[in-house]
Amino acid sequence: WQPNSGSSRNVLDIPAPRMNFRDAPLTEAGREAWANRLPTDDPGLRCEKPTLTVSMNSPTPIQITKDGDHLRVLTEHWDAVRTIYMDGRTPPSETPHTINGFSTGRYVGGELLIQTSHITAGYTLRVGGPPHSDALLVTERYRVLEEGPLLEAIFTVEDPVTFSEPISWERFFRPAELQQIQTYDCQPSPGPQN
Repeated sequence: WQPNSGSSRNVLDIPAPRMNFRDAPLTEAGREAWANRLPTDDPGLRCEKPTLTVSMNSPTPIQITKDGDHLRVLTEHWDAVRTIYMDGRTPPSETPHTINGFSTGRYVGGELLIQTSHITAGYTLRVGGPPHSDALLVTERYRVLEEGPLLEAIFTVEDPVTFSEPISWERFFRPAELQQIQTYDCQPSPGPQN
């Protein structure tokens, strides 16, 4: 699936909204963490993978495939590979926090619901946004709309340490049968100039 850009003349090319955290309902701890964050703290400058919301909301394609009893989500952005456990399991008590977290999924009617927990703290939900805590929970809802067809994706993030209420946004993808996921070739940003 290719994210809609809003740049074509196709009426179904609905642009992806920007995640604007300037008006986000931040907690006191969230405001303080954002105020103390330096632009050079961005892990992308060092070619470190960001939190899954960054790769899932990039302008590059995604691919969702069945892998046995589970789903696999690949994103071109940051070469992210996620396993979505579809067998009803819950994260084991010793599950470590990682950049992609631990994802479980299920079908609710014609909708794929994915919930991800155990995401490493200190990263941002988008470049320039406030850093999240390790309490972050990301919920993704996907459904195919007949128009187009389009894949509708609704993202909701909850982090009681950073945000005083959940934040949601929506975006649309269109089929990209001729497009292949390419390798993401990150080049580290040079350090400060003397």
